[in-house]
Amino acid sequence: FLNRKRAAESAAFEYEKWQEQATDYRPEKGAFIVLGIDGARFDDALAIVATEVKTGYQWAVGIWQRPENAEDDYEHPMKEVDGAIQEAVDEFSIWRAYVDPGSNAGNIEALLERWQGRWGNDRFVPWLMSRPKQTAQAVGKFTDAIATGEVSNDGDEMFTQHIKNAVRRKITAKDEEGRPLWTIGKDRPNSPRKIDAAAAAVISWEARGDAIAENAEPAGPSQVWFT
Repeated sequence: FLNRKRAAESAAFEYEKWQEQATDYRPEKGAFIVLGIDGARFDDALAIVATEVKTGYQWAVGIWQRPENAEDDYEHPMKEVDGAIQEAVDEFSIWRAYVDPGSNAGNIEALLERWQGRWGNDRFVPWLMSRPKQTAQAVGKFTDAIATGEVSNDGDEMFTQHIKNAVRRKITAKDEEGRPLWTIGKDRPNSPRKIDAAAAAVISWEARGDAIAENAEPAGPSQVWFT
């Protein structure tokens, strides 16, 4: 019992609430969306999460995890990842994509640079989760959105598992009212329980908030994306 209670207290998000907000809703072609992208090329998962600005609906554009029986030289299928982004660009009106490229070996910096080369630095923007206070504030907004039902989701099994896997990581910084802040992390170092889709969801939600704050609107016909 104590172990179960401790696990529940350390969970970053209200898993049951997340499950309750799963829906069959799907945005229409051309919907105004933002993206959050987090992960790495080898060991960590790589996740792309979209958020429809109007409704707050989130879905997994793609999540790639290292198979249990993978060879030592395994790498996520970068062409497939790139193709998923291209399909999203073709199907929706994307205001901005926030990308945490990572800082360790195996990061996705090359992918970010490729996307910036195609669609511009103002569309594909680095958003580093290694900045504790900024990340904690974004995590807090996403936590509140789950608790209030403001964010809904596609019910994707792997996406949901990543939400469940994320645990709280306290930081030294506090909010304006003096309350402690926390970010998210794995349950332990080198844990096989991945959280990259949860991280992507957090920064995707942050992008949605910024779009609303800036009164962003879909690009017109003369502002189409290019490749």
